[in-house]
Amino acid sequence: MKKLWSPFAITIFLIVFTNGILAQTTQTKLNQVELMKQFVGTWQMSDSTVTVNYSKDTIQVWEVQQYGKAFLIISYFKINGKKSFESINNLVYSKDDKFKGFTSWSRGGYMTQISSFTSEKKITGIWVRNFNPETIVEKFEIVFYTNSLTISEFTPSGEKTREYRFIKVN
Repeated sequence: MKKLWSPFAITIFLIVFTNGILAQTTQTKLNQVELMKQFVGTWQMSDSTVTVNYSKDTIQVWEVQQYGKAFLIISYFKINGKKSFESINNLVYSKDDKFKGFTSWSRGGYMTQISSFTSEKKITGIWVRNFNPETIVEKFEIVFYTNSLTISEFTPSGEKTREYRFIKVN
């Protein structure tokens, strides 16, 4: 009886525990650089969803350019039709399948970020100090739509603080 029980127990064990393994789906690896191309162009903040306090004569604009696996984002304000530089953001695709970014502001200071696409239309990231993922300053999420995108910002604990939309103008 002992010989019969061992193969039976092993068979039941394999059926029960391998069923869950077989049911798992494989995750398709997203092509991060290809997906980032949807960000290339000129984007203008839409005043219809702004929770940022800008005056009515001020519009924020982002110009996004691609250079191989690197992306350059130049941000400025149009104030009464005149450009006022705000920041420059360099994003580069890294070996760990994420983008690393360095932003410097015209008023002084800098911040670094780590981000990646979690779906074909959504990129999530964290603003950190000196690329250290343990020093989260803020979290963000960008969702792409046809000719627009929405940016949501969160505290390190995940509480939403701001949301705004940009419209692609070029």
